[in-house]
Amino acid sequence: MNKNFNTPKYEEYFIYSTDFLSLTTIPTDFSVNTIRTSPDTPFKIYATTFLATDSRLSVRFKDYDSGRYFQDTDSDIRNVAGRPLPPSVGSTTMSPNNGEFLPYIWSTPYFIYPTATFTVEMANTSAIANQCRMSFHGAKIQQGTPPWLKDYKQKVPYMNTVRFDNLAANATTSSAITTGKDGDFLITSISLTRTGQGTIFITESTRGRDWMDKAVHLDNFAGQAYSPNNLLIKSPRFLEGGGALNITVTNLEADATNSVRVTFMGYKLLNRGYV
Repeated sequence: MNKNFNTPKYEEYFIYSTDFLSLTTIPTDFSVNTIRTSPDTPFKIYATTFLATDSRLSVRFKDYDSGRYFQDTDSDIRNVAGRPLPPSVGSTTMSPNNGEFLPYIWSTPYFIYPTATFTVEMANTSAIANQCRMSFHGAKIQQGTPPWLKDYKQKVPYMNTVRFDNLAANATTSSAITTGKDGDFLITSISLTRTGQGTIFITESTRGRDWMDKAVHLDNFAGQAYSPNNLLIKSPRFLEGGGALNITVTNLEADATNSVRVTFMGYKLLNRGYV
């Protein structure tokens, strides 16, 4: 009998990703990547995003442990995953500047057990050298009562921005944001701007919890304020008062600098109201 069946649980936003960086030009040749969930918690897939040199790709998903495919036949990746729209919408390649963050929201979340595996099979139908980075947005299922459901006196809008200006070509750097001890921070959406290609990795130092299993391409993570990463569709992230987020950004541009600004938005949860 599962003794944890009636234990309170809550969902915490998380991302699993897989990168296909050397796809062949044979349209029937499927490359296979396997994602293994961490042993500590189950995971629910809510949405998918992708970024590719050319979006003419075929893809299929498979629950490796059960052997069940998610679809009867392979799908055009644009039909099962969202991608940023560049300013020239008809283009098959990305603009240097980020466009909209438009994930595909699954019809129902898909539950994956701890230490389970699922596979992504991808074929390149563009007939040119192609790469693809794909992310599965969802939530880890944590034990306990949601920490943001305490008896707070007030909540007020709050946002915190981290800046990486003029990041050198191929360089990696880290920075942190902290919240004041006056209240906790519930993060409900994320927006970002960039001038070049890059990746991001986030970890919460207070509780030692990562936000993702590997670095995520910036455009698979968030868009500008009119199309942010809305965590309320998946699940929010909670940061205790006085806590810190460590953010690492890598510039994927080989011969240009990159400026990246990431804003975490939500509200402060205060233990006392205004006088």
